[in-house]
Amino acid sequence: MITKLTSNDYLKRFSSMTLAEKQEYLEKVMDWNKNQSHALLRHTADTEAQLQNILQCGNKWKIEEQEAVSEGIRLLSAFAGNGDSWLPNAVYSKSAKRVIQWIADGLMRVQADNTATPKSIAATQPLPAKKRPGRPKKEARAEGSADTADTAFTPVRPKHIDQYVHLFPKKIQERAGMVKDLLRQEEVARENARLLMNDPNSSPGDRAKWATLATKCDKAVKDIYRALDEEWDKLVTSGRVVIDDLGNAKVVSPEKTEEKTAEPEKPTRTREQSANRRTLRKWLGDTRRGNGKTREEHVRKWKEAYREFLKIEGADAAKDSKIAEAAKHYGIDLASLS
Repeated sequence: MITKLTSNDYLKRFSSMTLAEKQEYLEKVMDWNKNQSHALLRHTADTEAQLQNILQCGNKWKIEEQEAVSEGIRLLSAFAGNGDSWLPNAVYSKSAKRVIQWIADGLMRVQADNTATPKSIAATQPLPAKKRPGRPKKEARAEGSADTADTAFTPVRPKHIDQYVHLFPKKIQERAGMVKDLLRQEEVARENARLLMNDPNSSPGDRAKWATLATKCDKAVKDIYRALDEEWDKLVTSGRVVIDDLGNAKVVSPEKTEEKTAEPEKPTRTREQSANRRTLRKWLGDTRRGNGKTREEHVRKWKEAYREFLKIEGADAAKDSKIAEAAKHYGIDLASLS
């Protein structure tokens, strides 16, 4: 059973950890990314994961998967209070699919940003205080202020690959499209290897075959993410990347950057968002459920699903005749959900 973390369960803030504590923490993060991430990511394809929150959906999973969710959230508590953190409460109210992706992306980013070696972690520790050399000149202070201001406007990379990969070269896009299949292959290979390890009659050759495949897939995924990191850094350096209202990244011409940032174009849907839209619309328009004792529970789920649909469809969501009919059937006021 997945239970909510309390403030007493939170880890010390990463920025306040000692060198040894950071080393231990990052080892746990890398272990989670290696052994837990892929097992949970396969649940993002479940219909229930798109319509139910992590508490409702996760309680149907295996115990080790429930524990992986709790451990992932606990590890991210070291960054609670940051601008992009859903802790303490939002993580338990959003759809299970979004939460799984948030945990996986968050811990992968932690690992990427902090190499788990004493030398690299030491670089993040504050330097010993030195005698102040004197007040800097006015010109130097002005330059320093400008650098700080520029950094504040650096766009944050979207959490989902589909939201920014279209900006990259075609070859990178094709490689990124292989990630889901590689993750599935790795999951199957790891499970087969585990089963063979527990079978005394299995051959060493079979065990080695599946273990090798799992390692190969894991390396391929890491190589793809490394290539995505490099391409994203190039775009950010160009200074022409903006993020629209749906969190999708786009590149604008230099002379129109200011205009596009102030008034972004109507965002286009990603492939993933289009698929989610179709699934949600079909479910919302189906009035065969929730007509008996389960009506109250179904109405609650219907409202949650509609809010997800609203994020994708925008103001046009209420204009959908099929959904409007279903809302009327269940006695739901769509205007109150906008």
